[in-house]
Amino acid sequence: MSIEEIQTAWGVDEWYGQMLVDCEGEKIGKLRDVYVDSESGEPRFASVRGGFVNRRLTFVPLRGIQAGPEDLRLIVTKAEIASLPEIDMYDDELSQEDAEVLYCHFGQVNGQIGTAGDRCLIRR
Repeated sequence: MSIEEIQTAWGVDEWYGQMLVDCEGEKIGKLRDVYVDSESGEPRFASVRGGFVNRRLTFVPLRGIQAGPEDLRLIVTKAEIASLPEIDMYDDELSQEDAEVLYCHFGQVNGQIGTAGDRCLIRR
């Protein structure tokens, strides 16, 4: 199911507060914010409420996400999420550098997703 299909089925506004689970069914936490590509407006990442300890924000990729009746299932593991370098949030926008860290860490470079390039991620 593509991001567009999920948006139609649930709508991004309905994602807030939904439980996120990894590809193995492990709970990650509740979706806090959605971050969209500054050029296309397409949802790319989300931050997690109640995520990992000792982090300001935990980010997860929305690529390949599957909407279930009670949660949103990611295509990455909890270990992949936990190994993400820490990203501090100071306003509603992630810098180009921080966006690139997210894209690269979760293997979203070139091809389907593209790189962050000169784009930022904006909290929606």
